[in-house]
Amino acid sequence: MTILAIDIASAKPQAYSLWKNGKLIAYGTIELIDLIRTIRNSKVPLAVAVENIYSARKKEKANFKVYKQLAEVCGAIKYTAIEKGYEFLEPYASEWQLRILPIKPLTPRPERMKWAKTIAKAIVKEHLGKEAEVNDDEATAICLGQYVSSREEFKERLEDVQEKEKS
Repeated sequence: MTILAIDIASAKPQAYSLWKNGKLIAYGTIELIDLIRTIRNSKVPLAVAVENIYSARKKEKANFKVYKQLAEVCGAIKYTAIEKGYEFLEPYASEWQLRILPIKPLTPRPERMKWAKTIAKAIVKEHLGKEAEVNDDEATAICLGQYVSSREEFKERLEDVQEKEKS
């Protein structure tokens, strides 16, 4: 089962993590157009996971222009995934953060990001066998991928993708 987890951005490269059978195999950043091409050209069926943008902006006094740009980026990724017949998952930030990070509800963003980076570094070391720095966006993509690849509620949907992978 291959999962592409993406931390979307409005004006910079998209951060991603790529998971195969519950193991992190790659992470980094990629320009949106290259990400779209990668999804379109993928020979391996994917489940594409993107953090729900509503949760990313609801507690802040959202800048409408930024929110609109995030929605457009998310829409382009979602359209491309669905066009290819891939599963598209949109977990809420509160969902994955409370299950992956050792935090309580309403933990301030700086503390959440500190924990996300700490957890992401540990995941990189465990799965890729190397010590590496990760930025905030890469940390989010890695933790989101870990969450999606390990959650029971996604198992059935991910099994459908695995069936497509076999055929």
